[in-house]
Amino acid sequence: MRGGPFYVMKRSLFFFLFLSVPLSAADKPVDLVRYRQSVMKAMGSHMNAASLIVKKLVSDRSHLPGHAAAIRELGTGLAAYFPPGSGPDKVKTGAMMAIWQKLPEFRVAAEEFHGEAVKLAEVSKHGDAKAFDAQFARVGAACNSCHDRFRIQDAD
Repeated sequence: MRGGPFYVMKRSLFFFLFLSVPLSAADKPVDLVRYRQSVMKAMGSHMNAASLIVKKLVSDRSHLPGHAAAIRELGTGLAAYFPPGSGPDKVKTGAMMAIWQKLPEFRVAAEEFHGEAVKLAEVSKHGDAKAFDAQFARVGAACNSCHDRFRIQDAD
């Protein structure tokens, strides 16, 4: 047997350790914030596109399931986009320090948003415009609730 009974295990451990070091070294706070902002911007774009349909400014409702699925997926594990060291005390960000100071509350808000997004994606499959629009309002309320408590408001 080549290398003994633990050869495969030792080799696997070596490759795991070898590959994990560069990956963790790449997670600089500034890059984590840029990634987080990109994800949030993508989610906001899907929300904006869906809102144009819900407000009847665009009539093609066939895209709503795609937007709803994207919102659901981008909202999965939302709190993980805010790891320690990626707050305004370390990096320029629109996230309030309250996220890290009130982490359990933030996690609950993130999960509430995701729960509403999951319901939206499910409702979108049935073609019921009234049900979709009502659930979309709940998703929007969950977004706004979190932003009100944990995001620095733009000075527009």
